[in-house]
Amino acid sequence: MIGTAIHPEYRGRGRATFLKAFDLKMQITDAAFKQWRRVLEIAPNFLMTHFFLTDAYLKLGRGEEAIAAAQKAVDLSGRGSLFLGSLGYAYALFGKRAAALAVIDELKDKHAVGEAGGFNFAQVYTGLKDYNQAISWLERDFESGNTIMLTNVTASYFYDHLSSDSRYQNLLRRIGIPADKDTCTQREGKRQAK
Repeated sequence: MIGTAIHPEYRGRGRATFLKAFDLKMQITDAAFKQWRRVLEIAPNFLMTHFFLTDAYLKLGRGEEAIAAAQKAVDLSGRGSLFLGSLGYAYALFGKRAAALAVIDELKDKHAVGEAGGFNFAQVYTGLKDYNQAISWLERDFESGNTIMLTNVTASYFYDHLSSDSRYQNLLRRIGIPADKDTCTQREGKRQAK
């Protein structure tokens, strides 16, 4: 089960607290935030807590908190590409273009040594609303056979803005993922309504 092999503090009460918080990940409610705070009390440096909080804050439009949580996840991960992609997306989404472009530069260095994929770049470019670059990087992953992260694109709202693009729909079909425009469109509508 997730949590037990990742961090030694998840034995007993800590493990149950983490698993409950993980179950609440997709729900952005007061109860979910309360549960994540409990996880942080038990293990303040647990990387995935900060990663999931980044996601929650982004969905709520809470920019400063999203960036702070993303930065903590990046630091705890040793500047891991997945977490850098989220940080770059947060920077871009909340108007910190120069910082987002700096993340892209860092990802380019990591990509040169095989430590970053197109999925990571696409996150940042989607935040920058450069959808051509986002799709181009996703295509690079597909063409190179680096499809592990691509299988997550429909689960991530980062890519909702691409859902109506025929190139993105085509890519999903080639990966073997049923394109679910309705789900993406519904999530986008809810976000814009806030």
